[in-house]
Amino acid sequence: MQAILKSTAKWSIVVFCLFHMTAVALYTIPETTKDPLTLFVRTNITPVIRPYLFLTSQWQRWNLFSPDPLRRITTYTLEKETATGWESVPNFGYPRMSPFKHIDYFKILNALDNDREKLMPVRTAFLQSFCKEAGVMQGVHVRLHASSVVLSKNPKEPPTEPVPDPVTVIPCP
Repeated sequence: MQAILKSTAKWSIVVFCLFHMTAVALYTIPETTKDPLTLFVRTNITPVIRPYLFLTSQWQRWNLFSPDPLRRITTYTLEKETATGWESVPNFGYPRMSPFKHIDYFKILNALDNDREKLMPVRTAFLQSFCKEAGVMQGVHVRLHASSVVLSKNPKEPPTEPVPDPVTVIPCP
């Protein structure tokens, strides 16, 4: 019996490693390729593996390392509604939270911004869980702002003006 458990454990590790390597390889296929196999993978397989890759923070693509890297900088702010208006939630963002938690939160928010309409329920659940963690009282509305700036390819040109994304407003549970 013990030999069967050891064998099963070894094969489970091998299968998991193969799944992980395949998922990362398929997700990092450049979006510029247009062949039928790539289109099939992108439309049918990528949506299945995307949640796993976001959960494990393996969501980088080829353009992270390319000669033409990403140049979008996004800033997130979270505010709560008060009797006098809106004020910042003090526990949201660096340096008020630990760097490790900050990185995790902003990776999640960035991933949620990439597919905003489809992932709105997940975004709402994330904000509701943060309400509890930050001690925001039940029924108080919070809103999340995301503002993006795109850096120019030419270092002599200024970056674009900040582009505010639509604001998400939810009541804390």
